[in-house]
Amino acid sequence: EEVTRTRSKEWWSDIPELTQDESVARARVYAAVPPDDDPMAFEPFAQTWERILFAWYKHARRVAATTNDIQLALTLRGFTPHSLPELMPKLIARGSFKTLDMFNREAPQGWLSSLWTWGVSKILSSDESPQLRAGPYINVAALQEFASEVLAVHYKNCVSPLDNLTTQEELANHVKIREEDIEILSIYWERQGKAATFTDSGGKKAIKFAPKGVQREPIEVTETDKDIVKLRTVLALLKRQETKLMQSIDRCTSNALDCSRKRQRQQALVHLKQRKRIQAVLDKRVQSAQTLTEIFETIENVKTDAELLETFREAVDTLQEVRRASGVTVEEVDRVMDDIQEVFLDQQEVDDALTTGMAQLAPGDEDEFEKELQALISNPESDTGLIVSPPLSLTSRGQRTGTGTGAQTEPPAIATDQAEALRIEEMTRLMGALPSPSTGYPQQQQQQQQQQQQQQQQQQYRTPPAATTTTTTNRSADRDLEKELEQLAAS
Repeated sequence: EEVTRTRSKEWWSDIPELTQDESVARARVYAAVPPDDDPMAFEPFAQTWERILFAWYKHARRVAATTNDIQLALTLRGFTPHSLPELMPKLIARGSFKTLDMFNREAPQGWLSSLWTWGVSKILSSDESPQLRAGPYINVAALQEFASEVLAVHYKNCVSPLDNLTTQEELANHVKIREEDIEILSIYWERQGKAATFTDSGGKKAIKFAPKGVQREPIEVTETDKDIVKLRTVLALLKRQETKLMQSIDRCTSNALDCSRKRQRQQALVHLKQRKRIQAVLDKRVQSAQTLTEIFETIENVKTDAELLETFREAVDTLQEVRRASGVTVEEVDRVMDDIQEVFLDQQEVDDALTTGMAQLAPGDEDEFEKELQALISNPESDTGLIVSPPLSLTSRGQRTGTGTGAQTEPPAIATDQAEALRIEEMTRLMGALPSPSTGYPQQQQQQQQQQQQQQQQQQYRTPPAATTTTTTNRSADRDLEKELEQLAAS
């Protein structure tokens, strides 16, 4: 059935030599084996068969197979490779195949293994060993690939330390490989230092895998390991029994209903009694499985705690070694931090010295400028020839105009407007709108300005009625300038 299933999937569709027409396949693949002394003919023939056989082993998930299995699987379109028994010893000599006997007695890796393979191949090449020609034959490439694949699957599903213990039967069912091939893989892993094979206390063949990343170390199998494997085996057996008993209960229930419909009351009662007995057995199995599961979980927790403690020890040792190698100590850290603090203090002193030096090199003193400004405000006539008056409020300016009182003459009002204009002009200079008086105008411009002011005063004294209009206009302009100054100051 397995061979039929394998052949039905047309695994050979990716091999050109098997997808060609019948005449070419008969001539190149299913022909007789070329002689060894003709390498031009034998080498391509052997390479083709190595690729064909590896593809079949991989597709059928086989590590070892007999000659009859291979011939039956490779009988395609009526062609049978009758020359295969003659070809296999030659492939063994090339190192691509091994017999099961060779594999079981194989020496460790090295020159002894090569010598053993050469000696056995010479024996198989003779006609005196027909029983060995039947196999089974182990495909070396398939053995290596399946060994890596099964290990990867195992470590991927490994969660607790107890998962490294398993029976060959359980592993075969999990990875969908024959139990006979799992046994061959176990021997291969043991030689690679990746697993150890043993028989548990119940007689089951079991495997103990090395922790992930650990190999080439002797893997010790203890009596505890054997007991744990037996416990897992019993738990698996109880699960299978529970499934079988539940199916029996369902069958008894169905039979009782059928008998009841057929008015067969006595038979229906018999089925119900049988269901009750099975239910009692099922309850005992469930209780036993629950107790064993609790024990198994306790063992698993203890194993995990032991591994965690060992990991903590290794981590502490590693940390101490790293600290010793790096030279990081509390004294060294304190010294470095003190050096950093000292460097920051030195930099602060340098910054303070630069700030003090820049202040000393700055031209003039703000206090002197403040005094000079107050002097200009208090002394109406300065050295520059400009008239500066103290600030006047609008209320005092209205009283000096004497609107409606007649107690004061127009000339003082005109003088007040001139003083107000000068005050605004001085404020404008202070805001940066005009050049500072300290820089000074050219002397010619100052004289012209003084002459214009004197002429305006004389005209205002000569034409009193026009002065009132000018005063009103100047006040309106003053208000506008004050608003503009306020806007400038706010911005």
